[in-house]
Amino acid sequence: MRYLWVLIVTGLISLGLSGNVWAANWNSGSQGTQKSDYKDPQVIIFPKDFFVEKIKGNSCYGSGAWNQEPPSNGMFDLLIQDEVSKLTSIDSKTLEETSTSLTVNHDYISKKWALLLDLTYDAVASENQSKIEAVKDILVSMAKNRVLLGATKPEEHDGQCWKDGNQNAKCKIHFSLHSGYTFVAAMISAIVLEEHITAQEKKMLDEYFSESYERYVRPLTLGQLKSKGLYEFADYGIGVLAYARWTKDEKLAKLELKRRYFSFLQKIEDDGFLKENSYRGYRGYWYHTLGVEGVFAYSMIARNFGVDFFNMPLLKAKFTKIVEKTVQGNSDVLLFEKLPKRGKNRITDKSKARPHMHQMAINLPTVLENEFNVTIIQNPTYLRKSKDETVSRFVGFNADCYYQSIKQ
Repeated sequence: MRYLWVLIVTGLISLGLSGNVWAANWNSGSQGTQKSDYKDPQVIIFPKDFFVEKIKGNSCYGSGAWNQEPPSNGMFDLLIQDEVSKLTSIDSKTLEETSTSLTVNHDYISKKWALLLDLTYDAVASENQSKIEAVKDILVSMAKNRVLLGATKPEEHDGQCWKDGNQNAKCKIHFSLHSGYTFVAAMISAIVLEEHITAQEKKMLDEYFSESYERYVRPLTLGQLKSKGLYEFADYGIGVLAYARWTKDEKLAKLELKRRYFSFLQKIEDDGFLKENSYRGYRGYWYHTLGVEGVFAYSMIARNFGVDFFNMPLLKAKFTKIVEKTVQGNSDVLLFEKLPKRGKNRITDKSKARPHMHQMAINLPTVLENEFNVTIIQNPTYLRKSKDETVSRFVGFNADCYYQSIKQ
């Protein structure tokens, strides 16, 4: 009997310790006993303009109709007044009323914050003070009006998303996610314009970003880390890096970088498929390229923070395989469509197929060429659908701007 009692107590202690170890590992990003070649950076570098030290060059003037030359002051003001200014009073009601698990009608929000970023990058690249002030006024108005802070919170997610595999089921988590992307875009814009922001304006933005981070970005990041998929802003990792940069929080940046390293190792399979995205049936390749865009964009930012994912052997091997599958899928989507079923969010209706690279993955061809010396033939449908995109709505910046800025 005494021996049995010792076994029970020992077992309970063991369970308690393993739980504590798991929690500690999760918080530190070490993910238990997973193989690792990660080394914590001694110093975190906070690039002045977030994804690069200084934004410069005509590639930062935007990917819209004015590509390679800055929009005139008149055009700039028109875009601010007719489109971007709507961010100062926008809410998530339309998103909630018109979206399903499969289809998220977020253009009325995401196109506006993408344009905000596009005009931000144009203003600083062209060193136009009147444009800088116009964009800054939008950010301050968003903070004053507490834009989207009343949107559905992550904890209000009701579990109906893809319930019983129903693609038409309402999906409240989408409302939180797309509100959160708006906060991340505003943070990135403010970082780029930081030297032009007054102390009083910074105080307002500090409060707005702190509240949006705690209510949305942080819980969404933690939720995405536990999920199997890889989605926008690298599962919100880019948002955490943006907040760390805004607050100059080295500890948070180190935690996020380490966490993301292990998350990428876990979610990228050895053969180059993504654990969830690639297995989503008739949209498998489409979602695969969404995830890959985020992985590489995050890694590009991380490199300028002082952590080079591209040259860490374990990740480098997986990145090589990702590129192989991305190139193969571009010419043969059946490679993805025939993958076995995983999860309830697989698209089985062929009429809903998207047999091409995701049209919002506008950085991917440029990144493949610059990082891996791989040229990919772009699908005509992809080219047609992506031609009106401005800043990447998956990661918040454009690769052309990134590479020109770091090379000049």
